[in-house]
Amino acid sequence: MSNLAQFLSSFPIGSIIQSPASIADPTWLRCDGSVITRTSYPSLSAAMSAVGTFTPTSRALVSQPGAAAVIASGVNVVAAAVAGGTAGIQYSANSGVTWSAATTPASFQVIANGFLNAGTTYFALGASNTGAYSTNLTGSGTWTAASGLVAGSPTTCATNGSGVILMPYASGINYSSNSGTTFSTYAITGAGGAGSPIVWTGTTWVLFCSGATAGVGLQTSTTGLVSSWTAQFSAPWGVNPISNACSDGAGNILAVSAYSSVAWVSNNSGTTWKETLLPALSNGSCSYANGRWFVTSYSVIEGSLFADGGMAVSSDLLSWTYVPQFSQPNTSTSSVPTYVAYSGGNYISVNALAASVAITSTENTAQMYLPRSMRSGTTSLAPLVGATNWQEWIKAA
Repeated sequence: MSNLAQFLSSFPIGSIIQSPASIADPTWLRCDGSVITRTSYPSLSAAMSAVGTFTPTSRALVSQPGAAAVIASGVNVVAAAVAGGTAGIQYSANSGVTWSAATTPASFQVIANGFLNAGTTYFALGASNTGAYSTNLTGSGTWTAASGLVAGSPTTCATNGSGVILMPYASGINYSSNSGTTFSTYAITGAGGAGSPIVWTGTTWVLFCSGATAGVGLQTSTTGLVSSWTAQFSAPWGVNPISNACSDGAGNILAVSAYSSVAWVSNNSGTTWKETLLPALSNGSCSYANGRWFVTSYSVIEGSLFADGGMAVSSDLLSWTYVPQFSQPNTSTSSVPTYVAYSGGNYISVNALAASVAITSTENTAQMYLPRSMRSGTTSLAPLVGATNWQEWIKAA
């Protein structure tokens, strides 16, 4: 055995190395994001994420989404629609394949990640301090304006799925105990404020810091009622504010920041946190659907940021897979959140690009993607000029 062959055989399955030239050893595969079958490489499959490969299909929406917002209940899916008029929401009764317009209050516009299934209603958080709800869980028909929301422009919301909705605003919380029909308010100090992410973990409300309070930490409550919050200081993410967070309702939380490849995970409803490393920069939006965690990815091209339609996807919040073409690409350097829902075998992604398109994707768990080298030199949008010729390879067998 040559010295090179002996060197290459010494690595455990799943090891990744860099090389200035191709590796002729068939037990090493290039990290180019290509698709392989799990049965062909069983040891590598066992070491990798359980996430499979995804086949995307473009679906025509009624109109351009006014924001990235989508939620599903069975085969029924609702998504945001363009602002103006009374068609601020669109819905699908067949898992995102075809879409129709619902009727909303005049000029109602759903904000990003602004949909909830509160148990007996769908609730939509709108721009300019508005809300709307529907007791028809198909999402069709007429949506009714909510009452009691206070000034402060809330931009995030969460529900326990049993009628309670919490919505941070500039100096407090909007609170509903009747699935978003009416709201009351109370003041809160410390972490929080308009734009602060909030999640329900199944036992606990977790409210993150935002804006000038970045680094203060978060607050937790088991009831969500006034004077029930406990401050948790010394947040591990420091001064980098959390842009968005999501939970599976079983105590697990994923929290992401924009322009970062580091995300934060709690497996005990926000008591302790640890880092998880993403395969690409996050654009600050995340979702949980059907046992999968999704983080919209940015690509870095000559110092600019582009959302190339890819997603970082995980089944365990530890190992991540880069999935290409999961959503509409964006050639702007501005942040375009993308959120994902699951219905009838389809993962449905919606963002607010200038296109009336949703993407439905089906997963094939018999296959997997190889890691995608961040040194590969290209994205789906543009070449990375001057990229190094070094290649990355993974030990596959």
